[in-house]
Amino acid sequence: MNGAARLFARGFMLQALFNPRGQQRGGLRWIVGPRAEELASEPFNANPVLAGYAIGLIVRGGPREYAVRRGALEAVLGGVGDRLLWGLLRPLSVIVGLAVSVMGPLAGAAALLAVYNPAELALRWRAVRVGLEGMPAVQSDLSRGGPIGRLGRRLARLCALGVGVLAGSWLAGHLETGRYLESGAGVCVTIAGWLILRRRSWDLWRLPLAALLLGLVWFAVETLRASLGPGARG
Repeated sequence: MNGAARLFARGFMLQALFNPRGQQRGGLRWIVGPRAEELASEPFNANPVLAGYAIGLIVRGGPREYAVRRGALEAVLGGVGDRLLWGLLRPLSVIVGLAVSVMGPLAGAAALLAVYNPAELALRWRAVRVGLEGMPAVQSDLSRGGPIGRLGRRLARLCALGVGVLAGSWLAGHLETGRYLESGAGVCVTIAGWLILRRRSWDLWRLPLAALLLGLVWFAVETLRASLGPGARG
């Protein structure tokens, strides 16, 4: 097994020794081996999928070269990785799974896994391989105009398209059955959610705000249905 393949395989155990104090430091020491001894006094924390960039740099240039850029690199790997994996790829996988689930629950689960797993494995492999090429290659890969930046923008467009397809299907179903009140509420929620989340920055505080808005609108719909329904008229 060559060096890149060995680091790729070991990278799945990065969080096996996770703890609040050292975070992923124990897993890093096991993956990298004696090269990580000089980093043992400092915690290590990065998105586990993109941590291969840091792991490859440590193996290639040694811990001292990595330590000079440690703070900035870990922040980038955490921020970019969390947005790319947890904020875009996972929601996109769920959207695809929901769309395919009309064919059955197993088909939906298979579609979700088929979207997420190959993409994550490809990102893990790319991170290790580019990390072994050195810091210039890592900086180019993670820059806004680099491959990872372009991938993030494409995933954002696909997520927006997927949400639109689901919202449109839901709306069409209610219109077809004559449930116009629910349709109007759905339009309002979709527009409001788009206005809240449309900024490029993925600020997590907008997510609970969007969820709260959805809950309030749905509560209003149910209240109106109960007050205007046949049971309320006696």
